[in-house]
Amino acid sequence: MPDALIGKRLGHCKLVERIGEGGMGSVYRARHETLEKDVAVKVLAPAFRQDNDLVQRMLREARLAARIEHPGIVSVQDAGVENGIPYLVMPFVKGRNLDDILKDRKRLKPSESLSAVKK
Repeated sequence: MPDALIGKRLGHCKLVERIGEGGMGSVYRARHETLEKDVAVKVLAPAFRQDNDLVQRMLREARLAARIEHPGIVSVQDAGVENGIPYLVMPFVKGRNLDDILKDRKRLKPSESLSAVKK
């Protein structure tokens, strides 16, 4: 089934492909058209978009997360609601996600786990 959001614009970002999905929504690789770079855009799932309290909490958490600068935490670069779709913009980080790595290998070496939490 085709993804209806592919090719849509949220803020300055044009959604290119869905790269992940979870209980609360989906993450897309997108092109930030003003800055001419790829970004990740997290979009709240349709089932939650009408819950104004949840949308406001998401935006409030985005404002708080945008203040955090730490090498182990992905920063929030923008957030908003476009055509009724709440979204967050974050840097696009190339590579495999932890879920895929664990599906392949079942577990991490202790040194790998320690390295991830030390940052």
